[in-house]
Amino acid sequence: MTTFVLATANAHKANEMRAVLADLDATLLPRPVDVPDVDETEDTLEGNAGLKARALVEATGYPALADDTGLFVSALGGRPGVFSARYAGDEASYEDNVRKLNCGTCRSNDAALSFARSSSPSSPVRGPSWYWERLREPSP
Repeated sequence: MTTFVLATANAHKANEMRAVLADLDATLLPRPVDVPDVDETEDTLEGNAGLKARALVEATGYPALADDTGLFVSALGGRPGVFSARYAGDEASYEDNVRKLNCGTCRSNDAALSFARSSSPSSPVRGPSWYWERLREPSP
């Protein structure tokens, strides 16, 4: 059985990852609370997921599974994209980002999710990416 450490500190994301990977013959360890957040300095979801995976391998010695997600809003020219979590500002809450995105004219959004796996701090990081379109009516 393989053991992986999850790179996310978000309990909801960790539960989702466990559910998706439930059929694997693997043990999924939670991210240690003493591991600092990873600066997401890449300009792609795949790049940021890779940074997180490598950082957790370096911090724990275990192979790591990481993710990064973004929302690409057609009416906003594909923004906020890779900057979704910080769209309303560096200290903005989830609710702040939703308010800023709730522009009333946005009918379709492309959401993206990238997973990365790494077994050593210097190993190439590869993982699948998924893209889907979610439609919604504008808010009143």
